[in-house]
Amino acid sequence: MKKEYRRTFFTTTTGKQQVMNRFSADDEAAKASVLKKNKLLWRAIREDVKEREQANGWRWKEEKPEWFSLAWQSKVSKEWITDAEERARLDTERKKGRRRSSVERIKGVFRKEKGKVYAEGVDPVA
Repeated sequence: MKKEYRRTFFTTTTGKQQVMNRFSADDEAAKASVLKKNKLLWRAIREDVKEREQANGWRWKEEKPEWFSLAWQSKVSKEWITDAEERARLDTERKKGRRRSSVERIKGVFRKEKGKVYAEGVDPVA
């Protein structure tokens, strides 16, 4: 890199400061991106973020902005959702989208016989 452009590659702004700057921006998408960051970075403004989400949630649900995806909605804390039906809907959607654990993936591969577990297609040795 050229010496005169080095200053454009680095900044002394911390991650926490960047998150705070995003939340204080006028752009709704920038404010929404705060939820995608580590919670420790926006711990100081947690109540402000909570109030914003609760005040605008219904409007966003109707308007469906580009950033208002299921992935973004899953970042919203369950306790912030006041409507029981909406909370249940999001729980169902979150369960659909979650990864299956390795145990769930191989659950049907084994069978139990005489108190022992065998892999399917493998017969016990006599």
